[in-house]
Amino acid sequence: MQGITKQFKRFKREKRGVSAVITVMLSLILLIIVVSNVFLTSFQMNQVDLNRIQEDLNITSLTQAGVAAWSTAQNEFTVNTGTHVGS
Repeated sequence: MQGITKQFKRFKREKRGVSAVITVMLSLILLIIVVSNVFLTSFQMNQVDLNRIQEDLNITSLTQAGVAAWSTAQNEFTVNTGTHVGS
């Protein structure tokens, strides 16, 4: 009878050991997945940056802009209500 109880106790301990091993393995798998996703995302962002750097910019047509197009907005806003405070 004692031999059987010893076997059951040993089986219980081994079961805990197996579940601990499974937990550690699953944790490592999840860690590997997260780290690989970080590296892949970083790699993809670097590819996007490289593509932007290698873009070709060509100026095909230039026209001279008048002074009025670049002047500051002085008379383009009006006060609809209230009083105008200014110099």
